[in-house]
Amino acid sequence: MKINKIIGATALLVGLTAVSQAQTSIYISGSTAFRTQIYAALVDLGLTLSPASSTSPAGNNSEFYSGTVTATTLAGQPILTTGTAFNVFTAFTGSAEGINTLANPQGPGNTSPPYTSSTGSAVAYTSGADLALSDVLASTTQYAAAAANAGGGAGLTEVLSFDANPHGTGGIAVVPFTFATTAYGLSHGVTNISAPQVNQLFSGGTIPLSFFSGNNSDSNTPVYAVGRTNDSGTRYTMQLVGANNNGGLNTTFHLKQYALGYITNSDSNPADLPPGIQAIKFATGGTNWVAVGDDGYASGGNIAKALSASPSTPATNAAAIGYVSWSDAQGSLTSGGPIFFEGVNPTTVNSGWVNGTTVWNTNAVENGAYQYWSYEHLYENPAVASGSTIDNFANDLVNGVLQEIHNVASLQTAFWESELHVHRGSDGGPIVHN
Repeated sequence: MKINKIIGATALLVGLTAVSQAQTSIYISGSTAFRTQIYAALVDLGLTLSPASSTSPAGNNSEFYSGTVTATTLAGQPILTTGTAFNVFTAFTGSAEGINTLANPQGPGNTSPPYTSSTGSAVAYTSGADLALSDVLASTTQYAAAAANAGGGAGLTEVLSFDANPHGTGGIAVVPFTFATTAYGLSHGVTNISAPQVNQLFSGGTIPLSFFSGNNSDSNTPVYAVGRTNDSGTRYTMQLVGANNNGGLNTTFHLKQYALGYITNSDSNPADLPPGIQAIKFATGGTNWVAVGDDGYASGGNIAKALSASPSTPATNAAAIGYVSWSDAQGSLTSGGPIFFEGVNPTTVNSGWVNGTTVWNTNAVENGAYQYWSYEHLYENPAVASGSTIDNFANDLVNGVLQEIHNVASLQTAFWESELHVHRGSDGGPIVHN
């Protein structure tokens, strides 16, 4: 693994005199939970979103950025690609799928992630991706073997932040998550979820509302489990944190989940429906919670939108609990809100949370009281050579991420690893003080 490069002033001047004016294309895939930070870092580097009319890129998995890097220093580190022109294609498809895209781009059934051009047209990349983000280590995913054997057995190369905690599993930053519920859930006692409840809910698909409200009259009212596809790092972390709190979930356990969809396939957008009744890839405006088995939403933003759009008519009133990154909650959870996990509040208010306004409980993460978080990792395609333009850009991107974390300190949704007084030695593992 290579440490984020810090070069001297002389080397920087030499590099600047030899900058290539040709545009370099870079394809980024992987974790949807960290896409907001990546988009912001690209802007910090000097790139521009195209088309400029895209007003809310944080909620989109596929975007196109282009331009010449103008930044010279970010997060106190010199930028290696200043003066270099880039076209950056993003298609965030989930942590594990990002690992698969790097390790096995030509594998059976694999296709290019859904990149888009400046005009919104589809773009295919036969090499899968140059860079991929993951909320968990590659070795934690179902593609661990492919990742270890990539590059002729050398394995995937991870780009590390200069700030990586030497006690932890490394990475570029810390990404926190939260359990969240619908407005109906909040008003009916769903304010905290324990690890045993997490395991029971997501292994069975529903649990009685009375488990949260304490009212016997709620014993026949279900609380629905709402979650991600099985290539999600947010889901992996949820399962591992639950397992390490004496629960029964692990990353190979098949979950039972629900999505806000339609009873039949006769909705207004039938082409988006998978076989059967799984109206989940686009659905936030459905009228019923539909059982989708081990399947789930393709991004945390869609979970947040589904929880926000939960029907309020008497026939379909019900609580639901999902899991999203702080960033996705802040951007897309417009109704309902985050709930406590194991008695610890992820926010700074006990009620009345407002997305984009209420401050997160950063102290609880930093001191180890709040447990639902992971290290964010950045991996390179085995074809990316050390010291190449793409490799240098990857390191610059990391510094842009770290810069952006501090730019939005008032509504911080990620952390420098050095901000934590604790660490983890494995994904979702026990929290240990430094």
